[in-house]
Amino acid sequence: MAYSTISQMGLMVMIVGAGGRPCETVPYFALHQGLAKCALFLFVACLRQTEGHDKPGP
Repeated sequence: MAYSTISQMGLMVMIVGAGGRPCETVPYFALHQGLAKCALFLFVACLRQTEGHDKPGP
């Protein structure tokens, strides 16, 4: 997950460096990246809970 985050940040920097307007493209990339990571973390938490990994010990 860290690799995809770094690659997305690099893509945003490349767009701005190539003359793109940051106010048009960068917020959408950042928003998408944030929402995707949140969804993945929430999915893992739900998956762990349904598989019983978060149950207290005996």
